[in-house]
Amino acid sequence: MFLLVSCSEERLEVDPSLNEPLYHIPEGGPPGSLAALMREFYDRYTTIVRFDFPEREIRSTWTGRWHWWYTPAQADSEQYGAALLGFLLENLYGRFEDDFVRRNLPYKIFLVDSLRSGVLETSALINVASRQNAIILSHVGPQQAEFEDSTWNQIRLDVQEMFIRGFYEAAPSRPTAFILARNRAEFGAFPDIGIEDPLGEFTSFSYRALRDGFIRGWLPNPTAPPTGIAPGILQDFADFTLLFIQEPATEIRNIFTRFPLVRQRALTLVPFLQNVIGLDVIVTQNNNHPDDPIPPDFFQQW
Repeated sequence: MFLLVSCSEERLEVDPSLNEPLYHIPEGGPPGSLAALMREFYDRYTTIVRFDFPEREIRSTWTGRWHWWYTPAQADSEQYGAALLGFLLENLYGRFEDDFVRRNLPYKIFLVDSLRSGVLETSALINVASRQNAIILSHVGPQQAEFEDSTWNQIRLDVQEMFIRGFYEAAPSRPTAFILARNRAEFGAFPDIGIEDPLGEFTSFSYRALRDGFIRGWLPNPTAPPTGIAPGILQDFADFTLLFIQEPATEIRNIFTRFPLVRQRALTLVPFLQNVIGLDVIVTQNNNHPDDPIPPDFFQQW
């Protein structure tokens, strides 16, 4: 049996509107406005920022399990949404190359007034949460006007941890050599484990951490002082990643020279960041410190 199919010479044309995002993206607005920043996030990272949205949108996930307590942002709180996005753009996302952020930032960002860590109104207030393909940012409201620098820093640290956790957990492999080089000594066994820095550059605790191959000790709360316990692998990974991004070449060179175990671990991590994570360490550091960049062959010098 033969099946004959006739083909028309007419060509199928795709409706151009099918290429448009499913949600309205503002065309822009005055510099620094919420509309302008929503447009910038979409143009730079293809991430859609949602400010005024129905509850079913933030609740709808593949499993339907995201159901934490939150308060929607009020219509007159656009200025606070703009302040939060601008802060994160300058102090976190803008420190990475756009292409890297585009590959690792979730598809949507929800802006809300307040957010709690559970389903009850009595649950602890938090700065950020995640759900499938989206993050939820809190503090889009008048309470933001009372924030001190420490609060803004805490927000940055929380969002930063979530961002780094995302691309670490999404990687197809783990930095085995970096992990195996962790010092298994008794670092953190006692509260009085600091060692005086003979050059006086670092606190006694920071000197002990660096001497034992860590950038910092474990931080149970990013705003609290380290407890002395060796950090978990994710924080350890984040600390070394941020060393390359946030520090000028002079400081990186000083740490590499004074602390051989930190240098050894860092050199094992760079190929993983470059080849698996897709983070160009040299370019990213140079962009953040154009006046004190590490040279292209920096990691081959050791």
